[in-house]
Amino acid sequence: MSKNTKNTKNTLNREESLLTLFGPTSKEVPTESLTYIRKNPKRFVKKITEIYGLESVVKWVGESV
Repeated sequence: MSKNTKNTKNTLNREESLLTLFGPTSKEVPTESLTYIRKNPKRFVKKITEIYGLESVVKWVGESV
C-alpha cells in the first residue's frame, strides 16, 4: 500500500469518526466542516471549551476515561 493511499484511508476514517459527534444529524454535516475539524482539532476543542467552559469539558472527558 502506498503512503498516499494509507493517508487517504486514515483521513476517511477520521472524518467518518467525526461524524459520530453529530449523532442522528450526521448526514446533514457538510464534508467541508468535517475536514476543517480534522485539520484544526485544537481550534475545535478550544471553541467547545469557550462555549461550555473548561469545567464542563474536563467533567465530560473524565466521565469517558
